Amino acid sequence: MSVELETPMPTREFSSATRASDMVELPLLLSTKQLLELEAAARSQGLSIGQMMRRLIHAFLQEPI
Repeated sequence: MSVELETPMPTREFSSATRASDMVELPLLLSTKQLLELEAAARSQGLSIGQMMRRLIHAFLQEPI
């Protein structure tokens, strides 16, 4: 999936000292309906929303583009 942005997103450079265990916070804008559906889906699998999002992002990054 390719998305063209009118304004390029700023990039953040990470030093080689950044470890895979470091965390960053990503703001996420969802409708109330989407949030409730995400929460229900996560809960049905015994996960928190954060755990579900990390798994979704990981799965997405593993797929060839």
